[in-house]
Amino acid sequence: MKLTVKKSAVKGEGIARIHEAVLDNLTIHSGENIVVSSDTKSILVTVFGDTLIGKNDVRLRENDMKKLGVKKGDYINVKNYRKISDATKEEIKRFGKKLNLKGKIIKARDVIFGWKS
Repeated sequence: MKLTVKKSAVKGEGIARIHEAVLDNLTIHSGENIVVSSDTKSILVTVFGDTLIGKNDVRLRENDMKKLGVKKGDYINVKNYRKISDATKEEIKRFGKKLNLKGKIIKARDVIFGWKS
């Protein structure tokens, strides 16, 4: 989802605020991580819902704006971040389930972890 950058008055980094309705639309809960992306960079931040922020805006800390190379009024993309659980990783390791991709047999763990068999 494309949102307009607003600068937070609070110093620091790693926190974003967006309207609660936008959180619901993205199926994200307050306190979860999201990926915030400019044209050239992406960062992971913790998001909190706030009804005082416009539905088309995202409020970022100054350090996060610098990392992304954006300024007030620029557009950035926001999307939910889903991490593979440790339990899922362990299951993949334990069973080493095989996949057949275009005649090549590979193990699922190789795809997820970038390992070579």
